[in-house]
Amino acid sequence: MRSSLLTAALAAAIFSSCVNPLPKGVAAHPQGLLPSQDTVTTPAGFLEVEAVGSWAAREEQAMAVMRYGLGDRTEVYLAQDLHHSLTIPGAADPSGLGDAWIGVRHRVIDRDSAMVAHAFLAEVRIPHSDTDPGINADALELHLGHLRDGSWGRFDWTTNVDLFFLADPAGRPDPALGGSLTLSSPLLEIAGKKLPLALLAEAGGLYHPEEDQLPAWVAAGIRIPLHPSLELQAAWIQGLGGDAPDDRWALNLGRLVGDALLFGRSTTRDS
Repeated sequence: MRSSLLTAALAAAIFSSCVNPLPKGVAAHPQGLLPSQDTVTTPAGFLEVEAVGSWAAREEQAMAVMRYGLGDRTEVYLAQDLHHSLTIPGAADPSGLGDAWIGVRHRVIDRDSAMVAHAFLAEVRIPHSDTDPGINADALELHLGHLRDGSWGRFDWTTNVDLFFLADPAGRPDPALGGSLTLSSPLLEIAGKKLPLALLAEAGGLYHPEEDQLPAWVAAGIRIPLHPSLELQAAWIQGLGGDAPDDRWALNLGRLVGDALLFGRSTTRDS
């Protein structure tokens, strides 16, 4: 319940902010809904704020994500777990502040000869949360990723190839490999009219040899652009296998802000 209230409060704050016109070709593009990311970075001088919530039978989580565009191809971001709660049968239910993730994402190629974009990310998990087990890492964790975007017919696709160094109880970095494939549709068109609705589908997994685990998931969701500066996303994430994460609903509301952050840069704005 507290997770739901925190997420709703942050979403209300995003909605209540003034929705101003944006430069042509600039739109909100939240990244925090699914485990994957793509190669689209926040525009230079803009800030994207996301409210992310997820609800499983035994776990609730509310996060705030802030992404800032350092340049045309580079962004830095901070993701803070505001509230994380677990339900453990026969034990006290841990809950409280979660960890933070600090990262940088850089698009190295807009389009190669096969019309595929490439980006790399580096992300560090900072274990500063409450000490309850299950909601914090045992030590710093590192995530490195290679992201690719392309198109297949009317659909866009994204692949992630990930290398993780996960902290074990002794504080040692355990290597793990991950990957995912995401498909997204253009805005749906019915009877010649384009609806503000697009579909998402994803499959991915992780190989953690130190723990002999192979958690995997599939997901299906929607994107609803409410305004060029505001987008709502929702998805159902289904765990696969005995090591899989719990099945959950996820909701993400992203708001792109930039007027006060362009530092005097002149832009042509929509009327």
